[in-house]
Amino acid sequence: MKKIIIVSLLTAFLAAAGFAQDFNNPQIMEKLGLTQEQVIQLTSIYEEAQKTIREAQLDIDIERAQLKKLLFQSNVDLRQVERRLKSILDLEYKLRLAEITREVKVRKIIGDKEWARLTQMIRNRKEAVARERKQPEPESNQRPDSKSKR
Repeated sequence: MKKIIIVSLLTAFLAAAGFAQDFNNPQIMEKLGLTQEQVIQLTSIYEEAQKTIREAQLDIDIERAQLKKLLFQSNVDLRQVERRLKSILDLEYKLRLAEITREVKVRKIIGDKEWARLTQMIRNRKEAVARERKQPEPESNQRPDSKSKR
């Protein structure tokens, strides 16, 4: 059960992390046609949430390192492991809650229609980046019209 919770939190965290990278993108805000006031409000929401998210992530990293240290000991104290794991889960909850709160506040400011456009733009951008990563780089030693001799 704990494994399922951890995987779910990790998946949610990774999805939200991607949203955060695109959320404060000026090109996306411009495409949405937001007013200057909306941009200021969104920037404020983003910065407030990022502070909480960054702090929680740093604390999670520390807790995970301490958990790994415990697990490498020859005599593993399961009570300490359980405490560390609970602490990590609490911090991940805090992090995810900050991400969700940010998204709800953004949605209230820009409305449902623009929210749908925003999420679609972010999805499209991620797909384009993924396609770029999958494309093999051309071999620099070969001319485009020559056949490789292997």
